[in-house]
Amino acid sequence: MGELKDSYANELFELSRAQGKLAEHTEQVTFILDSLQEKEYRSFLEAPHFSEKAKQQLLERLLADNVSGDLLGFLYRILQKGHGAMIVPALLSYLEMGNRYSRKVVASVISAAPLSDGQINTLRKALAYKSGKQVEILPTVDPSLLGGFRIHMDGRLMDCSLRARLTNLKESLLKEGTE
Repeated sequence: MGELKDSYANELFELSRAQGKLAEHTEQVTFILDSLQEKEYRSFLEAPHFSEKAKQQLLERLLADNVSGDLLGFLYRILQKGHGAMIVPALLSYLEMGNRYSRKVVASVISAAPLSDGQINTLRKALAYKSGKQVEILPTVDPSLLGGFRIHMDGRLMDCSLRARLTNLKESLLKEGTE
């Protein structure tokens, strides 16, 4: 499945570069990902029992005013092949390719509650310092985290969630109990 998302991402990246639309498409891809943050939209696109036409209508309704026709056409081709579940992973992979090309990195931050602009800027600065690259934050909310956040950046996961801390504490206590 990873190869498929990378194949789609590479196709879009090469198309964007060839047309001189890398910056424009990157901005639009970010808009698409923001628009598809709602779990219901992603679930709808990934569900095999909904028709391709219904999925295309959803994308058109959400994106048509802010996304170019060639990028919408690219998304429609993914749907035609029955790979709606690949849209978000392929677009994230596309952003990573574009960012490597321009010395940027995308950090997907999943938090229990929405982050304020100040928190996002503080996190951006800290990650930029750590990575030595310009960092773009893509925030997502997942209430199941209970507290804290997880960061996916450069293929690595930094888990600062309450659940991870509790799990580590439990393992530590169990380990002490067996020694």
